[in-house]
Amino acid sequence: MADTNVVDGLYNGTWASMYDFEFPYQVHNKLYQRYGQGQLAIDVVRRMGHEFNFAGTPFYAHEEGKNYSTITTYGASTGGATAGAVVTFQLAQDSVDENGNCFAREDFGVLYKHTDNKVYELLITDISDSSASVSGSTYETKTITAKPLNSSLTVGVGGIADGTTLTISASAKAEDTDTVDGTIKGVYRRAFYDRISRERKVLTGYQLGKERWTDKLIDGTKYLWSDAYAHEEYLMDVQMELGSFIGERNTNSVTQTDNEGNSANVKSADGYWKWMDGYAGKIAYGTGGFDMYTFNRVPEYLRSQHVISNTCWLAVGPQLYTKLEDAGYEFVQSVSGGTDFTKIVSSGFKGDEQRALGTNFSIFHKNGIVFYVTVLDSFGNPDILGNEDLDFQNAGFIVPMGNTVVDPKTSKQLPNIGIGYNVYGDVNRKRVIKPYHGMTGHKGANMIQTTKDRASIEMLSHYMPFMMGVNQTMQLVPYDEYS
Repeated sequence: MADTNVVDGLYNGTWASMYDFEFPYQVHNKLYQRYGQGQLAIDVVRRMGHEFNFAGTPFYAHEEGKNYSTITTYGASTGGATAGAVVTFQLAQDSVDENGNCFAREDFGVLYKHTDNKVYELLITDISDSSASVSGSTYETKTITAKPLNSSLTVGVGGIADGTTLTISASAKAEDTDTVDGTIKGVYRRAFYDRISRERKVLTGYQLGKERWTDKLIDGTKYLWSDAYAHEEYLMDVQMELGSFIGERNTNSVTQTDNEGNSANVKSADGYWKWMDGYAGKIAYGTGGFDMYTFNRVPEYLRSQHVISNTCWLAVGPQLYTKLEDAGYEFVQSVSGGTDFTKIVSSGFKGDEQRALGTNFSIFHKNGIVFYVTVLDSFGNPDILGNEDLDFQNAGFIVPMGNTVVDPKTSKQLPNIGIGYNVYGDVNRKRVIKPYHGMTGHKGANMIQTTKDRASIEMLSHYMPFMMGVNQTMQLVPYDEYS
């Protein structure tokens, strides 16, 4: 209900966010549209229900490697100078898990394409521990020795180049010999970090007295909200959009001075796009239009990464959306009902139709995949990611919907994209909103923090962008090359 008693609002109630009040999505959208802002990526993530709480940081999660995997070489091979001679090569960092395991096993073959374009098989005779250095950093890896099964094959010194992807073939054993080593599915640990963002709203004593407050009883506590700070909630959400999407973890010891005079590291985290830069598939479609056949690479890549979901979230900038239309893709506007809509609601929004309808989207098909398409206003706003020098108006990304990752060490089911909040025990830092009182003239203010005729509304959000199974996502970028 509405409460015009600003004294209650300022001094006797607990201030809350619109998210605590759980406003209908339509109300939320209407509040933000007055500031010229529509859909953000984190809006969609929230409405998918991909939110969680965290306490300490970094937050660790684990994911398993593929059931069957290739291996990648680091550096060129040695040996192989004569026909049938053995070759030796090291494995790249992403071919060895955190426990030092790799998919390759002794007595299994590796398939190698020679300079004559024919594929040959080499049998792995030895796998040993070793180390390698990348950009001055040393990592533990494996050195593999393999021998051609074909006595006439000369691999050549350096014949297997740096970065070559090799397929593991079948095992080959002599009669009456021991069995092979057991297969090990690699377990990879991911570390996620947190970011703290802050915002402020200043109201004079006169402005404050005119504001209208809404109260609500939540878990036995009276909470209050006013659209006096809806604009600041919007600004905080824009901050969270930028921090969660394009932010970077502070690895350079960037510091600020805390209130005790100590040097404190700035808290920041890698955003979704940064995770995708490292692990996602790429479609660099060039600086021109978007050819209709370019999108054929999407289902091919998703299959190669063992994606089982037949629905995907395609988020694009407004100019890329136009290019897709110009290329001949036919989009069906969002409607309630229908098989495709039901698939999207079931896989992406936990069966909650209202969550899905709270977003602006369209639908199209490609090779048996239903794409839930959202045009992100943050990608189109020239004052945010739509800045022409950043190229996001012509960019996009793809995330399979409904895909979850089961952490093999904790058995917890984790979303493939989400956002976490620092909530633990009696502490909730998802969206902290508190007044900083001045000489506003309101009774009940027995303690003031400033002698000025105003009160400031302070906001803080402590959050964590989260992505798992990033190799199953894709980036669409307007460049000829992107790696």
